Amino acid sequence: MPNHVYSVISLPTLTKKQKGILEKIEESRGLCRYYKPMPKELENTTSPPRIVSQEEYLEQMEKNKTEKFKSYPLTKEMNESLIQKYGHNSWYGWCNQNWDTKWGCYDFIVEDEVIYYTSAWSPIGENIIEMFAKDFPDFVYSWEEEEEYGSELEYDNGECIQENNYDMPEWEEVKELEDGSTITKLINEHPNYEDGIGYYLDWSKEFLGKNLEEIEIN
Repeated sequence: MPNHVYSVISLPTLTKKQKGILEKIEESRGLCRYYKPMPKELENTTSPPRIVSQEEYLEQMEKNKTEKFKSYPLTKEMNESLIQKYGHNSWYGWCNQNWDTKWGCYDFIVEDEVIYYTSAWSPIGENIIEMFAKDFPDFVYSWEEEEEYGSELEYDNGECIQENNYDMPEWEEVKELEDGSTITKLINEHPNYEDGIGYYLDWSKEFLGKNLEEIEIN
């Protein structure tokens, strides 16, 4: 399973035209498939592709008519044609090059002019965000990988005017308690921890104090 990257795009009040575009983005299952659709010829490919003879290909297509789990191999000619047309012979390679992530946007939700979605291993490509910014020039875009490093970007008139990047929190294990829990110390500032550098319980957001001497252990 991949590490997930969680993204949020906050929009101002939308025009009628923008609302229509946003509906089409939802119907397309996210920004990636709307602004940079995958070629249909690549949708049913495998990664890595399985190259077979023409006879084997026809046999597999016949099996696909009745089998629940279908397989879509390529003949040598099909393989060469896909590479010539798209630079790739599988969905995986094409997606990573064009979307910067293998599955595009998933768990895509729009609520009260706020867009939520998830991607695998990395945020979606800057090329997709730049195309989005042409239709929605003013917005705040943030993403965070599940290990808590990420970025927040502000767009104004289609241009990124501010970008704040942050690393994952750095922890120091301080003391194990009798109940099995652990006092841990956050040693760098991080936007997810409003209390800042200090002591927390079990690498969580449960803040214990700034000084170890002040913490009462019950």
